[in-house]
Amino acid sequence: MNKFLLFLLIIILSMGCGDSTSGGGSRNPALRAAMEGDMSLLHEGVGYRLTDPTWDRVPRLNPYGYPAEWNVAMVWGHMFATQDAPNPDINYPEARVHVKDLQLWVYTKGGSWRLVQEAESPNGHLYNFDTDIATYANMHVENGGGVSAKAGGNYWFHFYPHSQETFDRSDVAGYLAVFQARLVGQGDPRYLVGAGLDLWESMTTMPPSAGVNKADVGIGRLKYVTHSWQYFTMHTFTADELANMLLPGESPSMEETTPMCKLFHTC
Repeated sequence: MNKFLLFLLIIILSMGCGDSTSGGGSRNPALRAAMEGDMSLLHEGVGYRLTDPTWDRVPRLNPYGYPAEWNVAMVWGHMFATQDAPNPDINYPEARVHVKDLQLWVYTKGGSWRLVQEAESPNGHLYNFDTDIATYANMHVENGGGVSAKAGGNYWFHFYPHSQETFDRSDVAGYLAVFQARLVGQGDPRYLVGAGLDLWESMTTMPPSAGVNKADVGIGRLKYVTHSWQYFTMHTFTADELANMLLPGESPSMEETTPMCKLFHTC
């Protein structure tokens, strides 16, 4: 082997034996950190008038399941005042919660991600705790994408894409519902925000009724919104699965594809 080829081989082998960041891969540590806790840790606070014992203190996956033929998805988020401060909309009239990039991703059995639903600027309504009737939410369209709203008293804010979406459930190995949120305006109200996902019986399911023609896949952890962007997620993966998969938007390093050092048994 001539000197040039030997030199080139040494360069290739050294590239393949580096650490996980030297080979050109990318990671999203903020999303990973959110997902690691969003289905395992207690809610950061207690939502005002939340009384469902299956999720008012902790995130959870649906304990009852849902029919295999239900293949209509509706990803969503929700926002609550807290038990100890039920009127942030009155106490902080200039502050709002800005949400954007509401997405549903499915992880296929072949090990790849597929985007099923997306809403940069979601639709949404205020819902009455007593009647569950939707009312106008006075949402603001924000610069850079997304919408903002506030809630309090007898109302909570529920947001979702402008329409549901059909998809093939036969190839699904897992789900990820995700969006980003932050506070905008003046003041620091205490709002709790979280993500979730519903499956519907059909595109014409009206009105949707839990346990009858729709069911949630899961409800993610409620976390306080701050003035910095945060991820809020609901997903169906274990800690071991998360540690061994690439998340949406991430790319593998050279070592995670086909490192030359392994091909030549030099690692």
